[in-house]
Order: sequence, then C-alpha cells, then structure tokens
Amino acid sequence: MSQALVPRDGADFKASLDTLALNFSLAPEIQARLLAEGLSHLEELRFFFDNEEHVGRWVAKLGLGDKTMLETSRLRRAWAAVRLYFSTSEQNRSKVALNCVRSLYFQLTTVQRKRKLGDNLYTEEAETEEAIAKDADTYLDKLYTLLLAYSMAGVHPLPGTDPAKEVSLSASSVEFVGVPLDVAMAYYFRAKKCVAALAPSRRLQWLQAKDVEERSEWVTRFRQGTSSLGVVIKQVMEARDAHWVVTSPAAASGAGEQQATGGKAGCGCA
Repeated sequence: MSQALVPRDGADFKASLDTLALNFSLAPEIQARLLAEGLSHLEELRFFFDNEEHVGRWVAKLGLGDKTMLETSRLRRAWAAVRLYFSTSEQNRSKVALNCVRSLYFQLTTVQRKRKLGDNLYTEEAETEEAIAKDADTYLDKLYTLLLAYSMAGVHPLPGTDPAKEVSLSASSVEFVGVPLDVAMAYYFRAKKCVAALAPSRRLQWLQAKDVEERSEWVTRFRQGTSSLGVVIKQVMEARDAHWVVTSPAAASGAGEQQATGGKAGCGCA
C-alpha cells in the first residue's frame, strides 16, 4: 500500500521529503519546488493541494515537458498516500476502545502502589486489574459509560442558538447543545435492543463490529465537517440504520436461531 511508503516522522520536512521522493520516484524539480513553497511538515503537504486537479495544475507550471504526465501521476500518488496516512492516524487516535473504559467503582477501589526504579524515581501501578467479562452486556455497559461521558462533555450550548426555540414541538435537541443526552441514549438503546434479538453466541462479535464501524464514521464526519458531534451522531444513525438490521434473531424459546423474513427482523430499529 502507498500509505506504508510515507515517512513516519514528518517533523524534519527536508529529510521526510527526501524519503518521500525516493519512495515515489518524484523528480528533483518537484522536490525543490515543494521546499521553495515554504512547507515545513508533511502534514502541511496534506493540505497544500485541494484535489488531484490542483496537483496537475501545479506540476504543469514546472515546465517538465514530456515528463509532466508521469510526474503528475507520481505526485498525486504521493499526496494521496500522505493524506491517507494522517487521516488514518487521526481516526485511530480518536476512536475509543471500549475495553479501556474503566468503571467508577474500579477507579475508587483500586489501590495504587509505587515501584522504585532508581534514586528518587518511582512509578505508580494499579495493584489489581479490573476483571473484564467478554460478553455483550459488559460491552453495552462500557458503551453506556462512554456515551454518557460524551453527553456530559457536550452539555454546553451551541453558539448562535435561540433558547426560546427549545419549547417548540419541532425543535431538535442537536440544534441547542453539543451532544444531547437523548441522541446519545438513542444510539445506546438501539444497540441494546438489536443485540437482544441475536443468539447469545453471536451478540458480542456482532455488536462490536457494528459499533466500531459507526463510531469510526462519527470520527470521519466530525473531523472533515463543521457540525457538532450531536448532529453527526444523529445523521450517521439515520444513514446507517439499515446496517443494524438483525437477520438471524434468536428463537423465542432460546433453542437456537431462525432466519427472519421481512421487516426489521424483530429488532424494531427504525
């Protein structure tokens, strides 16, 4: 993949550009021109061009003659790889792994101990680790904690809103605060209701896959747009609702699974 050819440390732009030029066979003229533009970090290169057409116009000004088309292709490939590298890095940093979410009970009851590493040098470690049951119920509990935290952090009113409009029956909570509790809980209760329609053996894997996919989309839309997180959550819920359709619900008697026929397969997600 082209992304793997991007230097991992972009702080020293000249050294990074040397590596990038070598990996993507960029012409010396392109490398010199990028330096002359005053770029100082690979992430600046990520935002230097608006699109692939912009890359083509920029290369055309260098007067490379017969090599113009080839060098345009190479620079487009390098630019796309840089964009993908930083986008993926941001997304990975922004997604919260639910197995890392600690309960308040664990934080209050855990005893910290100090380990001496040297003279006047200590490190604190938890004496015990929280026992994490790998099941759908535990995953849902941690998802609830995460969504509640988002709502507490997003309780601030959005700028430019008219509080008087909140009393209107047609008012949407996402228009007034960053992350409304009702929107966050709607996501949680949809997940809880849908997963209950599955056989116990399928629940955790199915829930984790759907949840990670959807929260990854939150990250992408929030980073690339200007909407509040509450708006993003609501929009993605509506756009991806079909992905939460349960096609093989558990039998009512608990004797196994049966294939659903039509509708929302007993999930009731709408």
